[in-house]
Amino acid sequence: MKVKDSWMGVKTREEIKASILIPVYNQEVYLCACLNSLVSQDCNDIEVIIIDDGSNDNSAQICQEYVIKYDYFHYIYQENMGLGEARNTGLRYAQGTYIFFLDADDVIQENCIGKLLLFAKRNNADIVYFDEIVCDENLTVLSVRRTYSEMDIKISKLKALELSMNPAHVCARLYRKSLFQNISFAKIWYEDIEIFPRLLIKAEELYYYKIPIYYYRQHEKGITSRKNDVRNLDVIKAWNSVYINAIFMIKEKNAIEKCIKSSIYTFIFYRPKYAPYYVNYYNVFWGCRSNKRQRQITCLDIKNTPLWQQADFYKQIYILKVLTGLQNIYQYGGILQFADVKKVNFLKTKVAYEKILIFCGEDIAIRQMEMQRGNKAVFDVLKELLEWNLISLKNQIKDFTITKIIMEKMILNDVKIEVEKGYLDWRIININEQTEL
Repeated sequence: MKVKDSWMGVKTREEIKASILIPVYNQEVYLCACLNSLVSQDCNDIEVIIIDDGSNDNSAQICQEYVIKYDYFHYIYQENMGLGEARNTGLRYAQGTYIFFLDADDVIQENCIGKLLLFAKRNNADIVYFDEIVCDENLTVLSVRRTYSEMDIKISKLKALELSMNPAHVCARLYRKSLFQNISFAKIWYEDIEIFPRLLIKAEELYYYKIPIYYYRQHEKGITSRKNDVRNLDVIKAWNSVYINAIFMIKEKNAIEKCIKSSIYTFIFYRPKYAPYYVNYYNVFWGCRSNKRQRQITCLDIKNTPLWQQADFYKQIYILKVLTGLQNIYQYGGILQFADVKKVNFLKTKVAYEKILIFCGEDIAIRQMEMQRGNKAVFDVLKELLEWNLISLKNQIKDFTITKIIMEKMILNDVKIEVEKGYLDWRIININEQTEL
């Protein structure tokens, strides 16, 4: 490992309020933009620690130019060990009271660090959330993504745990450094998902700074574009590490369970090639719990809702058929079959058990769902659908599909899911094996 000789500089630990950690691996194309966004900050109480994780392009030369020019920039070189280990190295050298993670292909707003630190100090915050600006490769803004959907300034820890994997992007938050004592990043993909809930457990004061600060650049080399990489299975290690190893109170554990199940549902559609493995992990812990729950029918007046009335007005027969069929299954029990997403056949048939059968190809399709009378998951699907509006803000009829909603509600209600075997390489995941981080 190589460390800049003037590492400690002239500042004492108390003077450094924030350590900005930037892991770098072959990012010469984007690196200057990233580092320039730090040069433009008007806060003097920072240090920038660049961790070169074995780059073999011109990244090292670029970093050294900034180190020579700016005394608060520091450079560390290590053999390639992955993003998590690069961040761990940065944490070992960081002297700041707070930690700010910045990826080398992203940038931040001008003059944001000083304002963020002032907000953290005023509230004695352990973690400060802020928003991200999602951009394309050229930093053209695509959207603003909230890191805390509830929009409260003071954040409930239980709600934070419930949402801790959505999104799970450690770069969009400011952390008190002491939280990382005895906590480090795992050597896996999706190390963000694995570490963030554990940091939340230690934190006491959580706040939301409602300003978009972080420019998140999407491009072909990013992890989000690697749909067929087997390392997408590492997310199971992340879920399992959080669920098995973390020490939670009862309410906190319930929040984490809901969080993990929501993440499983997301990954089934986000990485459909590996859906059987995600489903199998879900079934080990939660599948079939719902069979033990008492069923009670709640009256639903679907014809008095915005979605029904709008679908009726615009002659959207498919939507009316979906709503009627779901209500019949909820009231009487039955089988919901999907030939495809637009051709739904509802059969009112008495069934003795419930399951979802998933076929995994290029996309996910629910082929068959057998539900007992009064199924809570079906009720939750209906409840969400009946709050929808069919007409968008642009006065256009929305593209309507219930596949993802059904999947989400089944998982959140612990319904067992079965996967069509044989189409993909199928194996039973060894849970113990997955915990070896």
